[in-house]
Amino acid sequence: MKNLKTLLVFVLTCAILTSSCESNSKNIREPEVKLTQQSLWNNRLKSTFVNKYAKSNYDKYVLEELVKENEYERSEKELEQYLNSKTFDNYRYLKSTNYVVIVDDIAGKSKSQIEEIFGEPNKKEKVNPSNANCPCDKYTYLSNRIEIVFINKKADWITINNPAFTRVANESAYVSVNRFDDYTYVKVNTK
Repeated sequence: MKNLKTLLVFVLTCAILTSSCESNSKNIREPEVKLTQQSLWNNRLKSTFVNKYAKSNYDKYVLEELVKENEYERSEKELEQYLNSKTFDNYRYLKSTNYVVIVDDIAGKSKSQIEEIFGEPNKKEKVNPSNANCPCDKYTYLSNRIEIVFINKKADWITINNPAFTRVANESAYVSVNRFDDYTYVKVNTK
């Protein structure tokens, strides 16, 4: 009888412990496995795509952003087709509002050097500003965001519409730098 009591206590203890372990194990969560989506683009493909279609530094910026935003959903062929759409023209325009313009990189540059940075101008006109040896070319870039008057064939009077994304590292190198709420105006050499 003593052995039976011992056996009964043992069985009940095991049952209680097993029940306790099962309820505790329900509260312990196994680590969640996060499924990561595989990019459709490797670094070489990204670089090749950008270099194939970029005609300027601005184009490189836009295409790098496009690939980054679509690398998990769209293939190279799909993005190539997208480049020829009106939707891409709108995308390209919207990206211009976030593109950081560094005045020091464009001040005093020739038209062809500016074209390497921003691409072809949207608008070209002749202007006759006072106190300048002109008529001079005034070119507008990035959907009218940047206006440059070329004096003596160099980028001299620079207006950037969107001062939040305008950087001037060396203000003392210029005749004047004027910042307003909606634009920044820089005179490089000519007053």
